[in-house]
Amino acid sequence: MELYHMFLHIVLLVIIASLLFISIFRRLSRLESRQPSNDRVLEGYSEIGGTELAEKQAKHRPNPTAAPPTSDSDNMNTDSVTSMDVGSSEAETRELTRDEILHLKKLKMPEVRMALEFNKEEKKLNMYVKNVVKLPAFFFSPGTTCLISIIVIRNAARKWLGRRRSFDMSKIAPDNFTYLHTLAVPRNCSPVFNEFFSTDLTSSQYYSTMLKVQFRHKDRHDRETVIAEYDHWLDSHPIEKFTEFELPLFILNPDLGSIEFSLCYLPTAERISITIIRTIGLHVEGSSTNCIVKVALVIRERLRDRQKSKILQGSSTLLNQTMAFELPRKDISNAALIVSVYQISEVSMSKVEDDDGQPSTSQGTTQTRLRRIGRVALSASQNGEEQTHWNEAMGNPRKKITETHALKQL
Repeated sequence: MELYHMFLHIVLLVIIASLLFISIFRRLSRLESRQPSNDRVLEGYSEIGGTELAEKQAKHRPNPTAAPPTSDSDNMNTDSVTSMDVGSSEAETRELTRDEILHLKKLKMPEVRMALEFNKEEKKLNMYVKNVVKLPAFFFSPGTTCLISIIVIRNAARKWLGRRRSFDMSKIAPDNFTYLHTLAVPRNCSPVFNEFFSTDLTSSQYYSTMLKVQFRHKDRHDRETVIAEYDHWLDSHPIEKFTEFELPLFILNPDLGSIEFSLCYLPTAERISITIIRTIGLHVEGSSTNCIVKVALVIRERLRDRQKSKILQGSSTLLNQTMAFELPRKDISNAALIVSVYQISEVSMSKVEDDDGQPSTSQGTTQTRLRRIGRVALSASQNGEEQTHWNEAMGNPRKKITETHALKQL
């Protein structure tokens, strides 16, 4: 009998343990099912404007290979890797995952705030551009303004490829895109535009239309430079009514060449000297390869002094020219040294302005014009190699600190 009772106790214990195990397993399953999915994570994140944020490659180059346009696609998988063919130029598009989108929000990336609406009845795409925020600091550059351009590209097809590549706008038929832009406003860290746009768009074109939003600089000679851009597919987010977006702008870093120079600070004389050693592989346009280097000292966003080098012949030239600037110790933390490289070009002008600003007409006049290739801004508030070079020079007085810097558009 004792063995029989012991056997019953063991059976009961096994049954109770099994029931407890099943109960715990069910509770864990319920907890896992209640975890927020990727779709729920992105609820309330509509200001990003969907999940198709195109990752920009550092070098903005057209793909030499060409492919014929394919058919439009309707329902796209937002976690997938897709590509785009526009006209005869192949352009790959990789959609960012939801985790990557949430990570982008934490980064200090420039963002354009705008709203979109697609009116099916009127066959209109309405757009509103508000402003741009989180722009990097833009040191002394008189006459520079900025604007937002929107290129509405229709009949753009997607297909499975892989990583994204930019495409050549020159190969797109004029009937397949519309170019819109805001008025130019003064360049600051948060320029405001407040402009509305409207363009024709049919329901059949809705799923094959992409917006290329570009932030551009415009100099005093009306030359525009694309600083950052973002590609947005219209069907990535419902826009039956006006929907606000905060779209990240990917800053372009084209290969503009490099410049090598040294810094040396003399605390007793309160002077800083910079020696321009050489230029390397400058990106010049046209037949003229003559260049010049200008160095400006800016303190508290005000120009204190500016000097220029002799004319350089060729994209890679040895210079070894030294320039000196007065820099008091108290102003070191608020100072910035801007090294700019310009290409010298001659332009035939029939109307030239005198030194006093009054126009004077002359036939067959040739005017020298400078086109900025790129520049390097060194200060304590900069990031990356520029800040390291500046701090090392200030921390090691009377010693020449030499570095090679890549030219940037900003």
